[in-house]
Amino acid sequence: MSLAPEFPAPIRFGGRLRFDQHEHENYKRALAGLPAVERGEAEPIRFVDASAVCADLAIDRRTLGRRVRGRIRGEAS
Repeated sequence: MSLAPEFPAPIRFGGRLRFDQHEHENYKRALAGLPAVERGEAEPIRFVDASAVCADLAIDRRTLGRRVRGRIRGEAS
């Protein structure tokens, strides 16, 4: 069992990888040791591009790919 928080699930739109902005923010909060925030009922669902996620987390595309594959393998188990 890992102590690292679970990476957000990716979504494909038009061949591009995107992430739910709310899940991404909760992932960053978990990395900082803060509790997750619930999405409000009136809050719209927004998506951020994979390049923005890489810039925000200071990782490269290869590392992002590894985290996405790790999540997919974790779901298959």
